[in-house]
Amino acid sequence: MTYMKGSLQADRLEEMMSRHPLFRDYTLELPVVRIRRNTLKQLAINDVLLLHMDLLRLCIYMSGQYVADATLLACGRYRMIRCLPPLPAEKVQEKGKYESLHCLLGSFKSKSVEAGMEIDIEGIGLNKVSLVHKGKTIAGGMLVNVNNEIAVKIEKVEQ
Repeated sequence: MTYMKGSLQADRLEEMMSRHPLFRDYTLELPVVRIRRNTLKQLAINDVLLLHMDLLRLCIYMSGQYVADATLLACGRYRMIRCLPPLPAEKVQEKGKYESLHCLLGSFKSKSVEAGMEIDIEGIGLNKVSLVHKGKTIAGGMLVNVNNEIAVKIEKVEQ
């Protein structure tokens, strides 16, 4: 009987913890990219998608909302980011020939994200990227340098 009572208590504790998580889920992404709708529909393996960026800027999102910028720190063999205050949000409209594309590098958990904070991102491979459009992963690839511009070489396309 005590086993059953302990099991029920453990289940209840797990349920309470899931309602009030200690660590929140965050994603590390590149800034949102505007891409022609036709280009988006015609993505194929081995295509190179130019992102029109010459510097690597990292953005932190929580539940799809932009939270902060981040900069990569050189910490020997460990990979860390330092959180920076968020830049003013740009109004992005989905009208016309262009669509918004998120370039997801990976996710991490943290109690909070504040300016000046340093976060370990050892589990995130900064060369692999998932291309996400309207909440759905449409392709995956790796970051490459094309004439000093950041681009994504497409390795797989989701159907």
